[in-house]
Amino acid sequence: MIKNLLIVNAHEHGFAFAWVQDENTPAQCFIPAYVVAESGGNVSAGDTISATIAPNFADKSAGTPWQAVKLHLNNAQPEPQKATAEPAPITQQAIDDARAELDNRVMDFVSDTAYATTSEIASACNVDQRTAGNSAQRWFNKDKMARADVYRKSGLSKPSFVLYASDAQNFLEDEQ
Repeated sequence: MIKNLLIVNAHEHGFAFAWVQDENTPAQCFIPAYVVAESGGNVSAGDTISATIAPNFADKSAGTPWQAVKLHLNNAQPEPQKATAEPAPITQQAIDDARAELDNRVMDFVSDTAYATTSEIASACNVDQRTAGNSAQRWFNKDKMARADVYRKSGLSKPSFVLYASDAQNFLEDEQ
C-alpha cells in the first residue's frame, strides 16, 4: 500500500526511519538503505515522501511494524499538521490484514504462471525477495503451494534458487 511518510531520522549508513502519516494508525516505518539508494539516496529528516510499505519482519514488527519497499520521491502529498500527543500503536489486525493482502497477491501471481522464482514473485508484487519468499512459504506451510529447491551444484547448503507453483504438477513439462 502507498502511504505518505514523514522522515524522522536519516542515518549516515543510508537507512532511515519515518512515521506513516495515517489518521487511524500512525506508526514507525523502517526504510532500508537499498530502498533509499534505489530512489536516488536523497532523504533527510523532515522530508515528507510517498512510499509503498509492507509489514516489517515479524521479529522487528513490535516497535517498527512497517517497512518501505519503494520510495516515490516526486509523488508526496504533504499532510496538514495535526496536534497529537503520541501516535497510536498499529494494531495487530492492521498488520495481519496487510500480510493477508500481500499473500493473496503472491498466490494470484503464482496461480497465473506455471511456476515462479522468489525473485519473479518479488518483482510482480513490488516487494523485496525476502518478503516475497516469506509470503510464498506461508502458502507452502498451509499446503496450498508447491516448492522446489534448485541447486546449481552438489554440496551446497542452501538452494541456488527456489521455485513456487500452485500445484507440483506445474514443475513437470506437459507431454500432450
